[in-house]
Amino acid sequence: MRAGHRLAGVILTDATTGTPLVTGLLACGVALGLGLLTDTGGMLAGWADPMNLTLTAAAFLAPVAAGSANAHATSLVLSGSGDLAATSPRGRSAAYLVSVVSVAAWQVAAYALLAAVVMVRSDSAGAHSPAMLLLGGSALTLILACTGIGAALSIVVPSRVTAPATTLLIFLWVYLFSYAGGPARLLSPIYPEIFYQVYLEPRVRVVGAQILAMAALLAGAAAVLAWRRTRVVLVVVSVLLVAGATVTGLGAGTQATQFRHPPTDPPCRSSHGVRLCVWPESRNRLTEGLQALVSVRGRARRFIELPTDYHEPGLRSGPDSVEYLLPPPGQETFLFDAVLAATPVPACDSSKSLRAVDRIQSWLMSLMSDDATVGDREVRRIRQAPLQEQRAWLADNLRNTRACS
Repeated sequence: MRAGHRLAGVILTDATTGTPLVTGLLACGVALGLGLLTDTGGMLAGWADPMNLTLTAAAFLAPVAAGSANAHATSLVLSGSGDLAATSPRGRSAAYLVSVVSVAAWQVAAYALLAAVVMVRSDSAGAHSPAMLLLGGSALTLILACTGIGAALSIVVPSRVTAPATTLLIFLWVYLFSYAGGPARLLSPIYPEIFYQVYLEPRVRVVGAQILAMAALLAGAAAVLAWRRTRVVLVVVSVLLVAGATVTGLGAGTQATQFRHPPTDPPCRSSHGVRLCVWPESRNRLTEGLQALVSVRGRARRFIELPTDYHEPGLRSGPDSVEYLLPPPGQETFLFDAVLAATPVPACDSSKSLRAVDRIQSWLMSLMSDDATVGDREVRRIRQAPLQEQRAWLADNLRNTRACS
């Protein structure tokens, strides 16, 4: 117990002096600035978007953590303090452990500050699920893994230029791979391009595999710094984590999102023969969405028969139900989105099928806007034609949406 207290005291002393203190305060300043200056107005209510924002911000905190750990551990190597510690009962590894923990404590505190500020500034009344918390876990393991990597590199390459080089390389790794395509995309755990709609949450297998992979990096870095006996254990742990990440990620694909678990009794409403079901978080937009669908069907009814059953993506539905993507809060594009939902889906990617879908959609847009100039020349011509000719033209295009040869 006393030994634990003494170790805690040593870590506290180390964390409040020199490199850990300076870089820790810098990290907290960066975290506070990111939390206060980042626009949260465009995020949907709930946990997913704010947690994803903190994960994206970790792309700036993790390189700082790596550079800080490297600079602090390198100073031990180059000053000879590590060799001096080797003559003590705890040995050189204890000195490195203290240096890493003192830096990591500041970096974790910086992330906690960032997460607290972002969550306070966000609307948390929306969707919640355990999978969304994985984003926070991914950010923490990224920061800790980079801290460990930075410290381990001080042993492998003990140089004053290693710290800035490590900081730059870690940033390039995390940032550039986040915009890569294919399987290479999984090499970065951040997803700056994703905005979580009400029906989405992180894909557990993908994010879980990335967390295990970063934990493996942390265990591998710790093995470089650890005592000889402990090193073998950490190497085994690292290998097991790599295996776990591989097994978890196999077959998961590169898609980083999945549908949330649907409610058993979602809010639904019917009007004038049209039915719409939405997620509970979209309840306050159900009426406007349904009115838009009713308006589109009512205006087009003389010309073409449109679907009557709609649902938000991810909800359980009947075989004839059609997906309707409600506009995000603050955007009053219900009619536009209703037209997109009512437009037939192409049966395949043939040019004939896609062209037919585009023409029907343009015709519906023209009808709803009372603007006969919308669409290509063929659509503009048919909008001026008699009722029967328009019906025949729409029927032909409807058949062509299923033309795959």
